[in-house]
Amino acid sequence: MNQPGVDIVVSIHMNKFRDSAVKGPMAFYMKGSEEGRRLAELVIAAVCEAVESPVRKANPADYFMIRESPLPSVLVECGFLSNAADEALLQEPQYQRALADGVVTGVMGYLESLPALQEGQTDPSPSPGPTATPK
Repeated sequence: MNQPGVDIVVSIHMNKFRDSAVKGPMAFYMKGSEEGRRLAELVIAAVCEAVESPVRKANPADYFMIRESPLPSVLVECGFLSNAADEALLQEPQYQRALADGVVTGVMGYLESLPALQEGQTDPSPSPGPTATPK
């Protein structure tokens, strides 16, 4: 994630919590990172829409994957393995695809909002140096 050519970091996880009633996707960004917050807000909104889940707000956090990245970063929790309904959904290919589509939609929304694209650049790269490659 700290190599040339990387413009954002998206880390995807499955959550677990002691209260089995807690469910649904979540997103975290490094506290203090305004660009990370924007990225996380766009991703969680798109993911929740894609899986027809109530929208949660993106939360600031201090997790390794987002803390160690100097780039805008989001940690996406797709659902709770501690919740039986979420666990069942997370095993369904159609639901997995909807989650992935939501992440891609949020990431593309972020990349398309960057100033370089608003000035007519066709590459969704936020800087003239490395280029963004959605993976």
